[in-house]
Amino acid sequence: MCARRLAVALPLCLASSAPLPAVLRGHLPLQIAGLGRYGPSPALFLHKKLGSSEVLPVPVPLDAVKALEMALSGKERQSMVEILLQCRAIVNRDDGIFDGLPWDWASSSLSKRDAFARFQGRAFPREGYASPYHLLLDACRREACADVSHVIIENTDALGALCLGGAVLVERRLCTQGADASAAPMGAGPPAATDQRWWGGAAAEPRLCECTIDEALGIAVALGGEVYVDEAVWNVAKTTPAYFLQRGKVRIDVQPAANPEVETQLVERSRSAAPLPWEIRSAEQLQSMTTEQLARVALAAGLRLPRARQLSDESLTEMLEPLMDEAVRRDMRVARAADEGDFAAAAALQAGASCRGQLLGRLRQAVAEERYLAAAELAAELAIETSRRADVTQDEGAYSRFLDQDDWYAAQLAREREKLLDDEREKLQRLEAVEAAEKMEISTRSQGKAPPPFGSKEVDAPPPDMGLG
Repeated sequence: MCARRLAVALPLCLASSAPLPAVLRGHLPLQIAGLGRYGPSPALFLHKKLGSSEVLPVPVPLDAVKALEMALSGKERQSMVEILLQCRAIVNRDDGIFDGLPWDWASSSLSKRDAFARFQGRAFPREGYASPYHLLLDACRREACADVSHVIIENTDALGALCLGGAVLVERRLCTQGADASAAPMGAGPPAATDQRWWGGAAAEPRLCECTIDEALGIAVALGGEVYVDEAVWNVAKTTPAYFLQRGKVRIDVQPAANPEVETQLVERSRSAAPLPWEIRSAEQLQSMTTEQLARVALAAGLRLPRARQLSDESLTEMLEPLMDEAVRRDMRVARAADEGDFAAAAALQAGASCRGQLLGRLRQAVAEERYLAAAELAAELAIETSRRADVTQDEGAYSRFLDQDDWYAAQLAREREKLLDDEREKLQRLEAVEAAEKMEISTRSQGKAPPPFGSKEVDAPPPDMGLG
């Protein structure tokens, strides 16, 4: 085996001899079977071993197929222009592997800028790269001072669906000594770096970097190693492959099986209504929600959920807290401070309650004491105080008070709205009375009787004269 291939295979051999990290518990090591189709979409397939009768289809975006084909081709060198064109999708993607690498491990604060310059062609080595993912791996080693030890595929959805996402486990390595690689001209850069991880010690604590599914699979191909897939994902999505010929190459073809029951359940769950964060009325209502309900509240507010392994009540509450009603948020903070034993902070939070928060507290107390007349008056005052606030999710004084309505103006608007509502109720009552009269007239005509005048009472006619005196 040549030295170049040995350098590529070395990280995975070393990683296999070390004990697996805790994050890989419940994951199966799978190998890459090849490219193909999963329904109408391109996909990369994984299997347990060569010749296995079951494969796991992993759909990939269409713009990543060319880069994956370059990585799977087995060539040691590709065209520099082709590689740099395919690298654009990697470095220009938000929250991808380029943004997620541990740039704080690097020796320079400009390491991310230098790595971006390398993806534009600076310091491209004379030996070239086999694919964009080989360039990504080299930049990770040189600029981010990190080596990839494991590639992970996991289910990122926490609401019962199957949505795959990628991640790479990186370990800190010795920073490359000598001249800055990014300062070299195009075509004169140093050869690809080899594995130089630190083994043991607190400084070598691995870090999990989230990325897209195609980036994780491309890095796995560049390393020539295994992909660790969640066992639950394998058990649910594994299938039997078929094969077809495409451009002289054998490809895998899998058609997804239709499952109407699962699709119906997902549609019904997606249509289930969830309140917005500022519509949560009390801390008790928030605490009674399950993790799935909190996740749906976050989705209703347009927030991006963390991955399933990071999802918890605490993380979701932290996400929702800035968007919640300021009175409810203050109650939550008071309860949290009391649970932690910081009663001084709890008292300070209670003393700093806004006028609207004080009205809400008095209203709850009146309802608890069954003083419903006083509760109705407090509810009217609370509605006026709420309507005059520009943003009830922000603390009082957090923005300019000139954005709020004046007290007298908000009260006047409330009176005018109440008058309009009363007029609308009277109008509806008159319309209902007219409709009832018309129905009565139609009923009497159908029975052959003359309808009584509107507003008069129907009286019985005198008995007919029978000639008896």
